[in-house]
Amino acid sequence: MDIDAHHGDGVFYDFEGDPDVLFVDIHEDGRYLYPGTGAASETGKGRAVGTKLNISLAPGAGDDAFDAVWRQVERYIEATKPEFIILQCGADSLAVDPITYLKFSKKPTLRQH
Repeated sequence: MDIDAHHGDGVFYDFEGDPDVLFVDIHEDGRYLYPGTGAASETGKGRAVGTKLNISLAPGAGDDAFDAVWRQVERYIEATKPEFIILQCGADSLAVDPITYLKFSKKPTLRQH
């Protein structure tokens, strides 16, 4: 799982065809930010189709947008039941970062199930 502003962080395409590796990536829309990838249609290749979830957010998206797509991530995790989760969360999606346009705050929103 990757919530950094850039898509893939150099590992998405290494696992794109591997059905045993699930991948969830929330990132700034590739039309506005390097590397220009990560469309929702990129769901895996070959036997791995459907094992990758790419969610692009518009420049300026903040906590409300993140919370809205997080529900989709939760449904994906519940449906796929991974054995464990590795979270990569760079700080460039925070509002204070000068090189990207996402506006996440530093304060997480916790909700009860």
